[in-house]
Amino acid sequence: MCDSIGIGMHGAGNCEITGLTKEEIDLVYGSIRGGHHWIRRGGDGRLEHVPSYEILPDPVVDKEMYPYWRRQEVEESIQMQLTCEGSVPDGHHPSISIQALCGYYYTEKNYQKQAELLTGYGFECFRSRRSNDGRFGEIWRLSGTFAAKGELEIAINNSRSRNEGERTKIAVEFLRTHAVFGTLNLDVQKLAMPAPD
Repeated sequence: MCDSIGIGMHGAGNCEITGLTKEEIDLVYGSIRGGHHWIRRGGDGRLEHVPSYEILPDPVVDKEMYPYWRRQEVEESIQMQLTCEGSVPDGHHPSISIQALCGYYYTEKNYQKQAELLTGYGFECFRSRRSNDGRFGEIWRLSGTFAAKGELEIAINNSRSRNEGERTKIAVEFLRTHAVFGTLNLDVQKLAMPAPD
């Protein structure tokens, strides 16, 4: 690492910043790519920064959020069929989590549509903190079929089933045919603190 950051210009429209650490490269990348930091070279010649975001915006309107997986350039759907195999133990209410909203078909409009659908079905969006380069991940989670809302709740209740395994199968089948995502996971094994006597 150099003692001071160097900045040079090479012809019209080109510049080079030298002497950055890996952490400083992330800060510069996040600043230029998404405006995630205000940066400058400080008096000691090193990078100084101030985050430009204080809180994460609502996932439905955050234009800075997009998936970081490889997009496949194909027309046909390649979403795998999902199944609920095995039984759900008595007293268990599996949570459902979804990652990679839109799968390989991300556009700003598709993301907003899918986010609005999942919100309407009762899902909550959880996000990691932004890294210095502005990237972060998200998981959409439904605590159990009891937390379903809207059309998902109606589909589950129309079955009139009280068996949680059956209700979960209905929920997964509904989501498989009404939402677009990369992966859907069921959480059926939990370790919890016992209730006091």
